[in-house]
Amino acid sequence: MTETETDGNTRKRKRKRHTRASNGSGCLVLRGKNWTARWMVGGKLISRSLHTSDRREAELELARLSAPRTGLRDREAVRKLERAISARLDDVTEQIRSASIPISQLYDLWFASPVRGHASGRTLDSYRHQIAAFEDWVKSHYPEIVNARDVSQTVAEEYVKHRMATRSSGTVAKDLNLLSSVWRALARRFGLEYNPWTADKISRPAAQPHSRRALTDAECDALLAAANDDQRLRILLALDAGLRLGDVATLRWPEIDFDRRIIIRDTRKTGMTVIPPLSERLTAALEERKAKAEDPSGFVFPDDVARLRAGANTDSISREMTALFKRAGIATHETDADKKKHLLASFHSLRHTFVSRLMERGVNPYYVQRAVGHSTMAMTAHYDHSAAEEIRRALDR
Repeated sequence: MTETETDGNTRKRKRKRHTRASNGSGCLVLRGKNWTARWMVGGKLISRSLHTSDRREAELELARLSAPRTGLRDREAVRKLERAISARLDDVTEQIRSASIPISQLYDLWFASPVRGHASGRTLDSYRHQIAAFEDWVKSHYPEIVNARDVSQTVAEEYVKHRMATRSSGTVAKDLNLLSSVWRALARRFGLEYNPWTADKISRPAAQPHSRRALTDAECDALLAAANDDQRLRILLALDAGLRLGDVATLRWPEIDFDRRIIIRDTRKTGMTVIPPLSERLTAALEERKAKAEDPSGFVFPDDVARLRAGANTDSISREMTALFKRAGIATHETDADKKKHLLASFHSLRHTFVSRLMERGVNPYYVQRAVGHSTMAMTAHYDHSAAEEIRRALDR
């Protein structure tokens, strides 16, 4: 036999004698006629004769012997992995909790949250204005607060008092629900632990359906007499056309049809198209204003639009108009027996007065709803124009 043949036979014998079990936890070694099991535990080699020459039987026995020890090693490894993951999660959680959540980025962070819901369109735009109102207030009253986690219960309560002084109970309740939702979304994403806006911490104000009454004729006259040119035109657009303050501030000249004496525009709040009529005095005031306008195709109130773009809401304009009410001798709030202030009159009272006057004069309620945008029912142009004609006759009377 040649040397090459001898080496080949040796390698075959080694392959035969050292047979690894199928589970990979050890190996089998053939000693004489019987198999011996070998496996490692904690770096130590363990060897045991299996007293069998049957290979399949030896593999099963090796699996039985080594399995408990293999499982033990696996459990120890899992425990170590769990401890490492837990420590890493603690580090990450601490980093997240200490992360900056700037007040100035509340809307953007909330918008990017996967748990914010499915709001879109006008509703989402309304949410943006509500959050911006809070951001502006914090910047003005608590400039030292820059992060959401620093908004305490006291700060939240102060903001509610501020909103109650200028907004209806229903609006304030919506503000609280939205801010609570924003904090809840940030809590899930950033580990923000305290939510000062939940109902168990700040109760929602009770609805007051008559908190803003219709103004009397004398109060309307006093208001117009105390107003400057811009304020007077705003008042007439609400009092004679029923427009909301946001729609007044963003009204464009192309939306005013002087030939048919109507306004055609999509409201900011609901997005539906309204076609309120123009009374004689409102028509005259708008024509006078347009004659002096620098851009007859632009905004009726360009200065108001600039304020909206800077502040992203109508708060500053609303405060200006509330101050005008007080100068005209119109009470804007009352205090009840519990010393709580309730809103009585605001710019929105002019719109309420518009509707009340038309209803008192017997105008078809359907036409009134279409003119002010309370109804979502679709309507043809014919009926819209008929509504404008009937309302205009009532206004002129």
